[in-house]
Amino acid sequence: MRSSTPHYWTATLHPWPCLLLVWPMLLAYELSMWALHVQGLPSPRTGLDSWCRHFMEKWGGDPSLALPTFLVFLVSAAWARWQWRSGAPEGFPTWSGMLVESCLFALLLWGLYHGLQPHLPVSQMAVASASKTWNQVAWSVSYLGAGIYEETVFRLLIFGMLWGLLHRLVAPFGAFLVAASISSVLFAYAHHWGPVGEAWESATFLFRCLAGGMFCLLYAWRGYGVAVGTHAFYDVLVGIAHG
Repeated sequence: MRSSTPHYWTATLHPWPCLLLVWPMLLAYELSMWALHVQGLPSPRTGLDSWCRHFMEKWGGDPSLALPTFLVFLVSAAWARWQWRSGAPEGFPTWSGMLVESCLFALLLWGLYHGLQPHLPVSQMAVASASKTWNQVAWSVSYLGAGIYEETVFRLLIFGMLWGLLHRLVAPFGAFLVAASISSVLFAYAHHWGPVGEAWESATFLFRCLAGGMFCLLYAWRGYGVAVGTHAFYDVLVGIAHG
């Protein structure tokens, strides 16, 4: 009798191993922030997490609340419920393979960044300002945050919804191309928007558009978990290299 368990190549698209990879990473990130805070050291919030907390404070909210973290859990859980199919893959074998894939793709993207580095402002490509006085483990784990939050918003939400909507209107390749282009431009522009955004750099913007397109490919081809893992581990590589 044929097994209903998905083959690894398609198992990575299933919500179960994706959440098994992403949720512990999110927990590790939040624990690193807490560890730095209790030691009286800077606890750098990264990417959209920092942006969201900034506006919470501006609008009179408490930036110490875990609202952004709760939203990631809520969005990813809602996606999992919507996309869940019978025959969930075995957790650990699929998870370990996704971990290896994420590391390999992160190294590939880091190699691309390294090749373009002479044309990119290094200080702006690092996810957060580094300080050698920080606890080294917590400092390294802190770089995971941007990948988790940004992939959830720009790939899972924006790209995923655009792709699903356009797929009903145009040819599959055209739907993917338009959805990937829009989400990648928004992803790149978000780093320069608002009071916590970076100064405008055309080269950095174009690189992030290219990276966004790669993350869209990974999301569509290898799944949400691998896209998050690749982005997060890439940020760790860049952060450690330039920390």
